[in-house]
Amino acid sequence: MSLPFAITLIVAAATLPGCDALSERPLEPDAAWHKQALIDGHLSHWLTAAPSESGFLQTNVTRTWQRREQKSTDLTAQSHQIYVLLSGYELTGDPRYLEAARAGADFLLRYFRDPVHGGFFRVVAADGRVVNDAKFAYGHAFVIFALAHAYRVTKDERYRDAAFAAWRTINFGLRDSSGGFRISAPRDFAVAEESRVLDPVSHLLEAMLALHEATGDAEALAGVRQIGDFLLYKMLQGRPDGTAYFPEWYDAAWGPLPQGGGGYIDLGHQAEVAYLLDVAGARGLSPIYPAAAQRVVDYVLKVGYDESVGGCYSRAVTDGTVTRDKGWWQQSGCLRMLMRFAARYGKPDMKRRYEQTLAFVREEFIDTVNGGWYPRLKSQCARSPCPDEQPDAYHMVGLHREALDLAAARAKAAR
Repeated sequence: MSLPFAITLIVAAATLPGCDALSERPLEPDAAWHKQALIDGHLSHWLTAAPSESGFLQTNVTRTWQRREQKSTDLTAQSHQIYVLLSGYELTGDPRYLEAARAGADFLLRYFRDPVHGGFFRVVAADGRVVNDAKFAYGHAFVIFALAHAYRVTKDERYRDAAFAAWRTINFGLRDSSGGFRISAPRDFAVAEESRVLDPVSHLLEAMLALHEATGDAEALAGVRQIGDFLLYKMLQGRPDGTAYFPEWYDAAWGPLPQGGGGYIDLGHQAEVAYLLDVAGARGLSPIYPAAAQRVVDYVLKVGYDESVGGCYSRAVTDGTVTRDKGWWQQSGCLRMLMRFAARYGKPDMKRRYEQTLAFVREEFIDTVNGGWYPRLKSQCARSPCPDEQPDAYHMVGLHREALDLAAARAKAAR
């Protein structure tokens, strides 16, 4: 990020409005609807479909929630399901969710963890055999994320200790000389030069935010700051119009790949990172974080938002070309971003777009017959059959939990 752009962020941070200073009434999400949509649409089904006696968590199910044969699972899928099941327990109090989540977390620690080199293996079979022993930064982010939530809910120190151990291992084994993270490494963390990508960095920020929320530990907050600063001062690209974005792919020195060399901008990831930076700012870190987040939001809305029916497009490139597909997970991230900025800052343009996008999602993605979400636009599925699968619930759980957290914070402030 250039120095003039950094100065722009500092000036903007000083003037970023809070909702109390605005005459517009901030968005108040319909907490009852979000809770019901989460429990009835996702959690109750995954409680039936995911658990097994061993703690291996099933993720491959049909749109009618029938299990398919699944011989292995990867680090990300197992971790996502732990988070999903923990959310079910927190929202319902049903001990079956907690039992399944703890079994899943224990399976993670028993079979995925590398007792020799540290960290976690990438893929493990249902019987616990290691299928792929590589160390994958993206998967480790979700290990930390899941274990942080497991500790927060259960107060079992094993989960806390394992989360910090995972962070320390990849902070040493996968952090590169520029301060970012390599995508992956062999089991022994041997160094190999390769391209870099946004996704592991952003989800490590999410993971360390969750670990700090769960523990209040200064080490976790320092991790948030390290990752956040790297995102802002190494990866963020400012534009002459004052907006900013994060390229998806980089070379080994974190130079953005050119448009003709595989470089592009994933618009769903912009929404995710903007949301996370605003959360980090709310933790008392520099006001530059929410100021930068706002500029990324401005980029998404200017380049990648469909003003006609709502929703975010999938990707863009630096010449302004936009791929106008609308994937299910991009809409979840887009809706969560709009919700947070509408509720926290009371901006009418955000509130309008949140309501528009929510209506679009309810029409095109929520499966009112089977539960869950369609893996493609419902209108597309009417023309050609949709894949017979349920999307990973991690994104939707995060969306609905944000609505419930915002409602709880508003109720607390009103007391």
